[in-house]
Amino acid sequence: MALNRSSQKFAQLAEQTYDLCIIGGGIYGAWAARDAALRGLSVILIDRGDWGGATSQSSSKLLHGGLRYLEQFEFGLVRKSLLERELLSKLASHLVKPLRFMVPLYDDSRLGPFRLRLGLKLYDGLSGHGKIASPSLKLNEGDVFKSHLWLRREGFRAALEYSDAQTDDARLVFQVVGAAMVAGAELRSYTEATITHAVEELKRVELQDVLTHETVHVKCRSILMTTGPWLDAQVGRQAKAREKSRLTKGVHLIMPDCGLNRALTLMAPEDGRVFFMIPWYKRTLLGTTDSDYQGEVSDCKTTQAEVDYLLRACNAFMQADYWKREDVISTFCGLRVLQASDSEHPSQASREWSLPEIRPGVFRSVGGKLTSARQDAVTAVSEICAVLGKQELKSLSHEVDLPSVPEASGDYAELLNREFGALNLDDEVIDNLVYRYGKAARGILLDLQDSPERAQRICEELPFIEAEFDYILNNEMVVRLEDLLRRRLPLMILMRYCESVLNKSAEKAAQILGWDQARMELEMAHVKEQWQCTTP
Repeated sequence: MALNRSSQKFAQLAEQTYDLCIIGGGIYGAWAARDAALRGLSVILIDRGDWGGATSQSSSKLLHGGLRYLEQFEFGLVRKSLLERELLSKLASHLVKPLRFMVPLYDDSRLGPFRLRLGLKLYDGLSGHGKIASPSLKLNEGDVFKSHLWLRREGFRAALEYSDAQTDDARLVFQVVGAAMVAGAELRSYTEATITHAVEELKRVELQDVLTHETVHVKCRSILMTTGPWLDAQVGRQAKAREKSRLTKGVHLIMPDCGLNRALTLMAPEDGRVFFMIPWYKRTLLGTTDSDYQGEVSDCKTTQAEVDYLLRACNAFMQADYWKREDVISTFCGLRVLQASDSEHPSQASREWSLPEIRPGVFRSVGGKLTSARQDAVTAVSEICAVLGKQELKSLSHEVDLPSVPEASGDYAELLNREFGALNLDDEVIDNLVYRYGKAARGILLDLQDSPERAQRICEELPFIEAEFDYILNNEMVVRLEDLLRRRLPLMILMRYCESVLNKSAEKAAQILGWDQARMELEMAHVKEQWQCTTP
């Protein structure tokens, strides 16, 4: 099903009074819109850029309980996240992959085998039973080094393994946004929102289309701000707002494939900080850092010092400085908003979520995680329903699968492989189509029967094919070229800058979206600048 940027003309938005206006289209705003629309509230979801275009696209791509939070005795947070991990494996079954994590321990490791084993047993207990949950175990030393030839042997003591899950964060946000639209929510991306009246029962928000500069005023009964580090002007300047919150910065590196068949949970020798090595789309995702951030939100960039820190931390577990600066394919970073705390290091600050009511009927989401966003959104919408006098409207988002989930039982990729065997696509490509598009993968394969030349991979090392350009541009609310190349397809972080891919994708976008030459060149220049900046 094609998803458009908006189901109404811009001026028509002023004709309706919405129960709820949500400002911020990341994972929290997406789930809140989905939950509220399923309850029957009239909802409008707004973002100044693309869906999931900020913090939500900058995670470690994990749906996990947060093993390290057990050290901080945040058992409630871990339990909530683990329950959500299992629920998401049903609600978005195609987009949630079980992933095993290995923790190698050495003589100089901050944790010893006995203490870690106790922690994993507790993690197992909090996980319960389900698709993702499976018991932790101790690995045989021979198997460890046979599977990881580059792993350092000196000082090795033991290796333990546990279960969590992986996703594509930007795809997850987009599919939840799409599910909100299907449930009846109004969507407006690339739209600036300013609260102009918030003191009475009926509030007003000025919307300005970022591209056309057209302006309209909408009326609403409540407002939920899921803007992350971007704070609305009516709430106060950043310096004032930060007194009640804490901004932390997380940096990731994309490295070459090193043959990981599971993820690694590691502890940096210089400060004991937990970080990950994760297989992701035939690359290795390395991160994350966790440091306080005081600068302008729009100026957040990866520094060379942060790249060097992650390389040092990783190489401490590898033989002979396995990775160097020139091996870095790309970097990305994001800002988290945490509750204010006195903890010395940001990694010790709580990830618990809160919902302060800034003004009557105006709420702000603070803290939280990708994994627990749905449950937190349910709590937020329930609070808003109470304010609106609609307590009888109960949440359904835990019961209704995302519309993209394949309806067929069994292995959907295997079914498609049998049905479209004549296309001679390799299993990796079909698996990836199902993972990213769910039941829409079948439509992409049907179109390929008429033009099999579009089954060619965009990049030989990556499992994406050219037919995905057509499907995305026709169906997935692409407004800017960056939407296509960074979030719908994460090429801008999985590849070094590639002129031919930029040209081909821009020409296809211009053809389908109706861009003239000037617009196409503008989009290409913007993407080129952003893409080249991802490599240090």
